[in-house]
Amino acid sequence: MNSILTKIRGIFPYHKILLAYYSGSIAYGINDEHSDTDVTVVLEDFRDNIHLNLGQVDLFIFSKERFLARHSFDETITAYHRSSTDTFLSLEKTLIHIDSDFKETVDKLLNINHRMFLLKSLEAELEYGKEKPDMKLQRHSNHIIISLDIEASSSIMKRLVSLNLFVLNHGTRT
Repeated sequence: MNSILTKIRGIFPYHKILLAYYSGSIAYGINDEHSDTDVTVVLEDFRDNIHLNLGQVDLFIFSKERFLARHSFDETITAYHRSSTDTFLSLEKTLIHIDSDFKETVDKLLNINHRMFLLKSLEAELEYGKEKPDMKLQRHSNHIIISLDIEASSSIMKRLVSLNLFVLNHGTRT
């Protein structure tokens, strides 16, 4: 059994794990030896969402309802959490565990218009950037921009550049 799954079960012994997957730098394919391990977890009969730091592992725990709200970009979910929703699109490569009772829900979530989903994710990232003005877009603007066609992304790129959030230099992030 996966050691991360064992940790989650130890911390939440009374909650069924519906879904667990690597997120963050692993999902974006940019992790290195200095990266921590981010894991998104969906629990049944859990309330709200929390972030637990376990040293080198960060757990982002969601109730089923909050996870679904996050995926509809509901504004009751913080911009920080909404902006990283796109890591879900890497689920095929990052899945740790899926409960058979939740698989149909996951399949429906994956069967979406990826372009619109990524645009909403970028909007959330821009909103998060406004909340943290001392931070620049750090996480996944490249991931989103590459996924969009040039026509759809040109206005977004111009806005990112005008806000000094993105440098057009071979995709270099600042």
